[in-house]
Amino acid sequence: MVKSYLLMSRNIPLAHVQLGPAKAIVDVPEIYEKTLLPYGAHDVLSIAKWYEGRRIPASRENLKYLFQEFGEDMNGLLEKSLALSLSDMF
Repeated sequence: MVKSYLLMSRNIPLAHVQLGPAKAIVDVPEIYEKTLLPYGAHDVLSIAKWYEGRRIPASRENLKYLFQEFGEDMNGLLEKSLALSLSDMF
């Protein structure tokens, strides 16, 4: 099953992305604001690589607890957290 999401910068939609069954980006059907995308992200592959880089670090304390609590793997946690980070605007 493919799920669709908007990649946002604050309240500005940047791109329409689709996550596949493995919860990784499989397609970017439309880019709305190419100039506001993260540095180096300009096509499906580079946006997917950027997205994967937003995973919780494997060295994070209590990571096993998160896997158990949410019943998810790394990609599942990334989707559940909407790839949010407190240190940037995406």
